[in-house]
Amino acid sequence: IKRLDRPNAPQGGMTAFALKKANASRVATLLQQFYAQRYPNETAAQHQIRITFDESTNTVFVQAAPADLAEIRNLIERIDSTVS
Repeated sequence: IKRLDRPNAPQGGMTAFALKKANASRVATLLQQFYAQRYPNETAAQHQIRITFDESTNTVFVQAAPADLAEIRNLIERIDSTVS
């Protein structure tokens, strides 16, 4: 059991993005829709990108592979810093 029961890898955890301007629920919805359309033949279980949010802290939480997470980080930073 000790050999199999290992802690999760740090890159497998959730990453929090505290937003300054953008609304967390809108950003989370936009990202969820984007990734659902980006990989149309894959289910959410196949592309392994999880996105949720907390309205009280205006934070988006993302769990994704390192390359996807870097891309999502860039999208969130652009959305949160762009003036409409």
